[in-house]
Amino acid sequence: MEPFDREHPHRPYYREREGADTIVIFIHGFFGSPSQFWELSAIAWERGYSIASLLLPGHGGSGREFTRTPGRQWVRFAMERIRYYAGQYKHVLLVGHSMGGLVSLHASLFPDTHVSGVFLLNTPLSIHLTARGTANGLKAVFAPQKYLDVVSRSYREVNSVDRMALPQYLRMLPRVADLQRLMDRVREELPQVRVPVTIIQSRRDETVRWRSAVDLSAGMKQAPCRVVWLRNSWHSYYISGEKEVVEREFVYFLERTCQKRGAEREEGAT
Repeated sequence: MEPFDREHPHRPYYREREGADTIVIFIHGFFGSPSQFWELSAIAWERGYSIASLLLPGHGGSGREFTRTPGRQWVRFAMERIRYYAGQYKHVLLVGHSMGGLVSLHASLFPDTHVSGVFLLNTPLSIHLTARGTANGLKAVFAPQKYLDVVSRSYREVNSVDRMALPQYLRMLPRVADLQRLMDRVREELPQVRVPVTIIQSRRDETVRWRSAVDLSAGMKQAPCRVVWLRNSWHSYYISGEKEVVEREFVYFLERTCQKRGAEREEGAT
């Protein structure tokens, strides 16, 4: 049995692994969906971890709802859910895509969240608009299904916010400003991060400046940090070959954080 519901891709999900002392929590980004993490959550589940994939406020419904949901609610809701699961598990691992990565780094600063490691996927400290990204975004939102290529089809599938008329997208500019404020906040908080962090970043990301990964790594002076570069993947689509790199790095992340906890237990016992 899969740990998620393919018939309702934008629904959040939680599945408890009996006897597990660790949960892996997945946090999507701007316009994103819990379904973005199906493959990674299946890997974590098969390796004995409990899993949860969140649906942030304003997502999973109408464009009107999204534009009326202030960004502070994204962080507040995620913190509430992380603390809820931390009350049930000794260790919490966070996986965040894009904006979800910013929320994950912020959450790692608080002892009551029990965060033992963070896995980042194309997480921004700065964003940019590209012709390539704009063209793909317009196609993913407005083109008839039969004209979609593999990339634009994937973007449509993981977009949990219902389509709006083109002029109405201007109403989401306050939410873009909220995202910028979150980036600025996390940039200031980076020196406080202490848990192991893996950063996955595509050099051809059409939304996030690739230097975000460099700045993230440089800012986390107290955290064991591993940076992995993808050459040709998109912001929300991993090409064949690089998708497997992400999955291998995720397995290594799980093993590395588990080994670190084991070493700390042995050190504490002596």
